[in-house]
Amino acid sequence: MSDSGPAPDRARTVRNLVLAALALVAVGSIGMFMVQTFRPSNPAPGPTEATTTPPATSGGPTRATTAPGTTASTAPAPTASAPATPTPAAPAPIAPSFDIVRIDPQGGAVIAGRGEPGAEVSIRSDGTEIGHATADGQGAWALTLTGPLPPGPHALTLREHTAAGQELASLGSVLMAVPEHGPAAPQPPLAVLTTPRAPPRMLQGPPGEGTAKPGQLGLGALDYDTRGEMQMSGTAAPDTTVRLYADNQPIGEAHTDKSGHWSLAPGTAITEGTHQLRLDQVGPNGKVAARVELPFRRELVPPGEVAAGRVVVQPGNSLWRIAYRAYGHGVRYTVIYQANRTQIRDPNLIYPGQVFTVPEGSDGAASPASSSTSR
Repeated sequence: MSDSGPAPDRARTVRNLVLAALALVAVGSIGMFMVQTFRPSNPAPGPTEATTTPPATSGGPTRATTAPGTTASTAPAPTASAPATPTPAAPAPIAPSFDIVRIDPQGGAVIAGRGEPGAEVSIRSDGTEIGHATADGQGAWALTLTGPLPPGPHALTLREHTAAGQELASLGSVLMAVPEHGPAAPQPPLAVLTTPRAPPRMLQGPPGEGTAKPGQLGLGALDYDTRGEMQMSGTAAPDTTVRLYADNQPIGEAHTDKSGHWSLAPGTAITEGTHQLRLDQVGPNGKVAARVELPFRRELVPPGEVAAGRVVVQPGNSLWRIAYRAYGHGVRYTVIYQANRTQIRDPNLIYPGQVFTVPEGSDGAASPASSSTSR
């Protein structure tokens, strides 16, 4: 017998094993290729926890760090509270004051003014209440007297009671005169506002022709005390200068507002007796454009003749004299001038002691203001 029979079977077996191994390698290679080809490029990571770095050895502040791709949830940083703002102080209440006083010859009157919003305002004549009004939200109030005031002089004052319970009095008073009834021609009504620290202001005055109107040069009222210190007010052209003289000596200079009113409180007292007052309205060229001259007599009422809170009125042809005792300020005197054409003087005349203004230079450049006095 021959041994060649089993050899071919062994060779086939080896070949089959090799083929099976190659098949396994091929399948594995294809599987790896498929995994590498179709695997997501950024696989979603699972949930992670934030990690915090240990505190620095230097004792400085620590900082939280998170792993890539994670979000750290941190508590909001505390905010510093702003310092408490101090509560502003409440504004001081507004004291009552007069704006308008209109009197008819029979003693009827319309009175208006201002005060603290919502306050109850009491109007008093010679200390006795004659009416009351309530200030509106803007502080304005008005009143028409229900009965006429008796003929003669009166002093009107104000008191108010605020919503906060405060009591305030007016700083000034209105001196007024209701015409007397008699055979002689009655004098017109008079009302002038006086305050301790301001020149008198006419609220209603005697009618007159000539210069006591806005835009025209004139002296309306003059007020002085027992020491001779004066305050005065008047009219002239708007936005112009008015120079005042007493006995040809300059006593002050005033400037009118846009409505043509001026006021002045000279720094020197005037002596007792008769004086001559002069008003010069100065034009833009430095020359006198208008001039008024009028007499003034400083005289005192005998002590005890003017009681506290009372008024003495002396009407005249060209001026009215009023004496009154102001509470806490002694006796004061007010002269109300009724303008007439006899007061007007020639503005081209040169008076002793007259002050002159040097106008701007002829080349158009403004030169410093200067003045000279005629000797």
